[in-house]
Amino acid sequence: MKIKLEDLSDKHWITSSHYSSIKSYDKFIKYIFPDTVNVTVDNNDFKYYILNLNGCSNDIIYKDNIIYILVCVENCYAHHYKLYYKYGMFGNKNIKLYFYNHIDKIIQTDEYMAIPIIYNQIDYFNKYYNDIKPNIITSFKDKKFCLFVTNNHFRSYIKNYISSFLQQIDLCDTLNMYKNLLYDKSCYHSIELINIFNQYKFIFVCENSVSNGYITEKIFNCFFSRTIPIYNGCESINDYFDKNCFINANDIDNLHNLKDNIIKLMNNENLYNEVINCNKINKSYNDENYKKKFKEFINVLEKNKDIKAYNDILIIKNKKTVFEKNLEKQKLEKQKLEKQKLEKQNLEKQKLKKQKLEKQKLEKQKLEKQKLEKQKLEKQKLEKIILENKKKRKFKLFNYN
Repeated sequence: MKIKLEDLSDKHWITSSHYSSIKSYDKFIKYIFPDTVNVTVDNNDFKYYILNLNGCSNDIIYKDNIIYILVCVENCYAHHYKLYYKYGMFGNKNIKLYFYNHIDKIIQTDEYMAIPIIYNQIDYFNKYYNDIKPNIITSFKDKKFCLFVTNNHFRSYIKNYISSFLQQIDLCDTLNMYKNLLYDKSCYHSIELINIFNQYKFIFVCENSVSNGYITEKIFNCFFSRTIPIYNGCESINDYFDKNCFINANDIDNLHNLKDNIIKLMNNENLYNEVINCNKINKSYNDENYKKKFKEFINVLEKNKDIKAYNDILIIKNKKTVFEKNLEKQKLEKQKLEKQKLEKQNLEKQKLKKQKLEKQKLEKQKLEKQKLEKQKLEKQKLEKIILENKKKRKFKLFNYN
């Protein structure tokens, strides 16, 4: 399965120095794709094109011989993405595979398949938990109390409320203290990040939005760091993780019930280590056998593409391909828009010209009216003079007689 990341998606996931970037093709593939298919990056000879709502051009020219995959680790319901608001969840007929983080069940039709990213994350965690760990271990007695790793741009009331509760127990730090160390590191369990996490007994993790299935990398970072998450976010969190491996702070009205347990754990190394070493994934967790379903769907897609490619060879030479038709359609639509624009401009010009002519006509009528008024006044004045002269002559004649 040869893939290529769309340019902006490649920048977002791989080449960006931003904290949210994975910064590795290998890690990206392992994190996103099930291991039932062999995935490689090939920017020249690829069949699968990876789009990403977090960073993706809105003006993609879709090609008929490419299978498009959309990846979004954010909650589409809570953020504004042009591509999402243009097509909705599944309105883009060119996209056949979706990895969404705001769904909690597989969605599949004859046209497309959508997989919850939490399934990929748990599979990744199970495979690499023993390999990914801090290389600098802080002893229990030297660990600080709690680190806040959430920003306050979203759900700020909840975050501030829980933060205040924790600060009443002991001193707390924020991840912002380490920005100089982490500014170009990855939030996906970079060694620098999990070394910092390991310095604390607890990590306060709060999702930026709430939706069933929406669980980000934050809680996994805590597990990789061998520390205890204090979690607020997905209400169905217990469907995925054993309730004993983290502290569930979703019920903010009853946070006081958590206080005794937190104090016990922070003061008792044996109890603390029991939580660290317990199984993380809920025994009843069900991933719907998504890896097998994914492989089967890929096989169907590729079979359909092969049939389509074979049929394309049989098309008459002069007959346009779907891609060419799409380009021609786009060209015609562009020409149509330009024609409409010119027609609109011409109508505006005609309207302005008509207004100008009407204005000139009104001014001419006004001048003519003024001229007639003036002539009338002059005529009246002349008639008056004539009348007065007649009267004078008549008076003189009378006096003479």
